[in-house]
Amino acid sequence: MAAVDNTRHEDNVPTLETDWWNYGGLTRSVSLIELPEAFIDQYDVHLFPRSDATIEGWVHVMDAQPGAQVEVEISELGAKTSAAVGDRGRGNIHRAGQGTGALVRRRRRNSTHQTKPLAGFD
Repeated sequence: MAAVDNTRHEDNVPTLETDWWNYGGLTRSVSLIELPEAFIDQYDVHLFPRSDATIEGWVHVMDAQPGAQVEVEISELGAKTSAAVGDRGRGNIHRAGQGTGALVRRRRRNSTHQTKPLAGFD
């Protein structure tokens, strides 16, 4: 559904009395996207601050049933995990790295920190 309203108001631009008419309406192409009943609308996935081998974050699933599973995968790192969605639609993500290898290697040069990804990121 799309709706357009160009009603004038005293405290809007244009105001009730102007010397031009704001026709309004849709002036560009519009795409309507059909979404499933439950869908991911926000997420945050990042490296755990104190460990280069741990990924953490959260995923918010709109209209998800509590207890539903959400899966997160970063294929370039071979990292895959899942979490149960809580009653507010949010699932917390935490995946410890495998073995002793870090997901990102850090090296120090000239007092500046630089990062070098292991795979898939430039």
